Amino acid sequence: MYTDTQFAAVIERIRLAYIKEEKLTDMDIRFLVSVATSHPVGQLVRFHQKYNHTINELPARMSQTTDDLKLRYELLEEEWHEYSVAHETFIINYNENSFIDMYDALLDIIYVAYGTLLTYGLPAYEGQNEVHFSNMSKAEEKDTYGKTIKGDKYFKPRLKGVLNAIDYTNKHSINNRD
Repeated sequence: MYTDTQFAAVIERIRLAYIKEEKLTDMDIRFLVSVATSHPVGQLVRFHQKYNHTINELPARMSQTTDDLKLRYELLEEEWHEYSVAHETFIINYNENSFIDMYDALLDIIYVAYGTLLTYGLPAYEGQNEVHFSNMSKAEEKDTYGKTIKGDKYFKPRLKGVLNAIDYTNKHSINNRD
């Protein structure tokens, strides 16, 4: 399994080759395929390609993805429902089968969520890193339910900066529904 950094480097190499219309060597292609197909996002790309699901290289205009918006919402809702049922069953029965069902549902939520990011052309790792940094800025205190609270040093994830880095605002404005 390759690291996220290696995967990101491979994706950047493919992107640059595409932009510059470079011909990749056979060795380049074998390496890129090896990395891309062993990484979770690469696996999702293969799944989306095999079953003809939408893949957007850059964030998609929401007006162009109405069917995708509905589908992705319904998929996430379905997986959340499966998790809720498995969770309740686990609490009541506390057995291995219900625990495995809960585990399966959680992984399906992750899979569908990453697929949704891929469908919308949203950069998963850069966004995830921003959310992580934001979460790490929270206070070390917890509320009465055990949730880590936002303290004085908390900052929101800088997701607009992630989108600006890929020139999202100039090319794909959600408010620009032309």
